[in-house]
Amino acid sequence: MTDATEPAGDPAVAVPLVEDEDPGAFTATGDAPPPGTDAAASSSQQLVELSGETLLLLTEYLPFGANNLALLEDRLECTESLREIHLTDETDADPERGVLEIEEPEAKVAVTGYRRHSWIDFVAEVRYRTRGKLEVERLGTTVTRLGGVTYSLFLDRSGATARRHALDALARVVADIEADTTVLIDTLLSAFQRRLIRLIFSDRGDAHDKYAVLIASGMTPERADVGAYHREIPLRAELKQVLMQFRAEDCFELDDGTRVFRGKAAAIVLTDDAERYENVFRFIATLESIAAFLDATLSRMWQTWDRLAEVKRRIRTEGTEALRFIQEALSQIAADLNLFESVIGLVRESLQQCRDVYTKLRADSEPIVVGLLDRFEIERRITDLVLRIDDVGHVVTGLEKELGSARELASSLADKDLHEVNRVMTILTVVSTIMLPLTVIAGIYGMNFDPGVSGWNMPELRWVYGYPVVLGLMAFITIGLLVVFRRRKLI
Repeated sequence: MTDATEPAGDPAVAVPLVEDEDPGAFTATGDAPPPGTDAAASSSQQLVELSGETLLLLTEYLPFGANNLALLEDRLECTESLREIHLTDETDADPERGVLEIEEPEAKVAVTGYRRHSWIDFVAEVRYRTRGKLEVERLGTTVTRLGGVTYSLFLDRSGATARRHALDALARVVADIEADTTVLIDTLLSAFQRRLIRLIFSDRGDAHDKYAVLIASGMTPERADVGAYHREIPLRAELKQVLMQFRAEDCFELDDGTRVFRGKAAAIVLTDDAERYENVFRFIATLESIAAFLDATLSRMWQTWDRLAEVKRRIRTEGTEALRFIQEALSQIAADLNLFESVIGLVRESLQQCRDVYTKLRADSEPIVVGLLDRFEIERRITDLVLRIDDVGHVVTGLEKELGSARELASSLADKDLHEVNRVMTILTVVSTIMLPLTVIAGIYGMNFDPGVSGWNMPELRWVYGYPVVLGLMAFITIGLLVVFRRRKLI
């Protein structure tokens, strides 16, 4: 494995699977059946179990690149002497009190190894409250420049002599750890990454797409033919709880007896030599995570296309009444398109690095590992993903054209609205200009100076033609101004 993916050590931590005091909350430390589930029925459904020490690798793709990885190194304070840090600031909530109270941090990280701008290994402890109860999760985590973030832990039943893990219980544990790791990684991402992730997964709440790999030494019930796990409907149904979709050809056995079950959401590996395959499956899981991330990105792009269509519909049907909404929506869509372009660049860079890693991995690995890579068709997979990212780029180009079209419609609508405003303002200006001299004349003759007191006090008030003359003057001014406005095409 190259520097881009190879961690310094094994950051996996052991998490016991024991009965939770709150059976309604499934965490890595609890696998009780849901409330209302009959215990006997639940037991009878636990048909397939993994045996031996079970390692869970949970991988997601997050656009990192060298710059964001450098920001993470600074946030974790990676130095030559590795240290443990808290990821929350210690602040005094009530500075007027004499006692400083410091709350427990939301996340605590112990960096165990790193290579600058390449990868970071750390053990993270996440604390959060659910239903008034403090939950604590400890996860080994590896972040690579490829964008692969892998959370690893060993599943163990404390006090049990035989280590067996029913798949239906493991499915719940995996789902719980997926939620916990989302809480963890959100404290580590940069502001740009948070914005990008919330754009891609905005319709899924806090859920991120992750790919799980379960590595164990055995599975019960045992079958001599690995294909029987797919042919037998009860076994296939149990495996689908973890793997989701999988085909008959996704169950195969390697020359050393290792059995692999590959699904859309996860893979199960049964081997006596977990160390041989762990890094290979980390790399495979990273590729699957990139594919899932592209699926989510493309889905979000189609939603953006629908948003554009809705904006154009409102332009045509509602006109200027919806102008403010239209302008805000187009501004948000333009910002989203900029993020999509950033995503394309980061994913394309990750795929190029994946190709380099695959070439070196294939050259350095023993034949049985090379055979495993061939069974997963890694080279074809990378090529397909490169083609897909090109297609995503075409979608962004189409969105930009649609955005330009919508902006033209909005601009014409704004021009129409501006023209209407100008027309109203012109009418008001004409009326005001006409009324101003008339108001002055009316104001002068409304002062009521008595002409009997002085000859200077409005003598025209006693003139027999005074009133008709003033009205004629006002009419003359009005007609004259209307002629001027007409010649200037203001009316």
